Amino acid sequence: MSRKSDLPAGPERPLSGRAKQLLQIDFLEHDPVEEALTPLERLRGWCFEALNGRGKIAGVVAAVRVADAFGEMTRDERDGFYAMLERHFSVEPTELDAAIEAYRGATGARAAEIARMTQILDSPRLRLFRQFNSVPSGIKFLVDLRADVDSRLKELPDLWLMEFELRHLLESWFNIGFLELERITWETPAALLEKLVEYEAVHAIASWQDLKRRLQGDRACYAFLHHSMPSEPVIFVEIALVQGLSPRIQDLIDPRSPGIEPQQADTAIFYSITNAQRGLRGIPFGNMLIKQVTARLRSELPNLQTFATLSPIPRLRDECIDPALEDGSITAFYSDQEAARVRELGDEDELPAAVGALLKAPGWHASTEVAEALRPGLLRAARAYLLERQQRGRVACPVGHFHASNGAKLGRINWLGDTSKKGLAQSAGMMVNYLYEPALFEEYQAEYTRTGRLPVDEVVQLL
Repeated sequence: MSRKSDLPAGPERPLSGRAKQLLQIDFLEHDPVEEALTPLERLRGWCFEALNGRGKIAGVVAAVRVADAFGEMTRDERDGFYAMLERHFSVEPTELDAAIEAYRGATGARAAEIARMTQILDSPRLRLFRQFNSVPSGIKFLVDLRADVDSRLKELPDLWLMEFELRHLLESWFNIGFLELERITWETPAALLEKLVEYEAVHAIASWQDLKRRLQGDRACYAFLHHSMPSEPVIFVEIALVQGLSPRIQDLIDPRSPGIEPQQADTAIFYSITNAQRGLRGIPFGNMLIKQVTARLRSELPNLQTFATLSPIPRLRDECIDPALEDGSITAFYSDQEAARVRELGDEDELPAAVGALLKAPGWHASTEVAEALRPGLLRAARAYLLERQQRGRVACPVGHFHASNGAKLGRINWLGDTSKKGLAQSAGMMVNYLYEPALFEEYQAEYTRTGRLPVDEVVQLL
């Protein structure tokens, strides 16, 4: 069954900057009948116009209008938009049933029947989405569309197929062959620099001075860019060139921190990796980003011997320490002598209550006595969480899973590596160095794939 619009393309709405890049005048005639349509009916008309107008300027303008309208919709209006796409732009069930019956009844290779089913499964909605490849900012629209759809899957599971179609499409458009690795500098266009500030998800950029420090001298930032989104980073990594493994994030992100000449550094610390586009979540860029940046740094600075991260443990308090305080299992991580000291400082008879009281005390990390008393048991708890806690056959910590999947090993757990309010709340201030050893990328990656467990350095085992 063909899907031709039974609605007109829709009345005029003000052209956006994107449409004005295509047209200097609005060439469509105003029609009182069209103007009487509801917004959703007009939107449906534009979708049909975009789908059926491939290669025509009217189809391109209709696609621009769809993208513009989506950006202005409320949450309820987007629900109506998704329902309309499901009702009018999905696979036609009767056609699919007929193709399946033809496949079952055919003899021989059945290539024609398979080809027919493939054509039918290429839904009108997916073909509509493809039209945005020829629209200014159209791919960015699809990235944002997928982000919105993905955020609704729990409450609206019927959107799963639409999300699958969008992911499949974006995976083909954002494979590594279409991405360019670029070093971001202080001379990079301001529009892209502003996006770094907006998207930075690990360690917020507080000011332009802060950003400038992160881009110059012994600091660097690399990003994957897509030609259709030149002012939008796909993913980016921030790096500090230092001497030796860095245990504290504050030493790296303080704009006033002293620097060294890059040629004096022997270690590159990847201290922040940000997937900038939520709509590309689940599409694996991080693996190639780290490997390509490592290769570039090695060629430019042959004095670099160590490549490592300084990474958060974002769920350590929620998934390990706090539950262990509630059920009393935190006791297993302290020796009798260590436990006695913690109970004394916490003024509690039971160890879990003492640890909890000390962690709740404002500024506890600034007290050498308290910090040193808590240190051994909480480090062991962090080690157990990273090495033993599993979720669906893989490391429960999402950051640990990311780096293990990319071929890293757990090198060191750093006590009070992040004493910011966020760091103390998430992980009692602990951070991790994951080590990237270029010669062992594939070996560690294969080990993690096989066992679901982090490769680990001996120094961590001895905690």
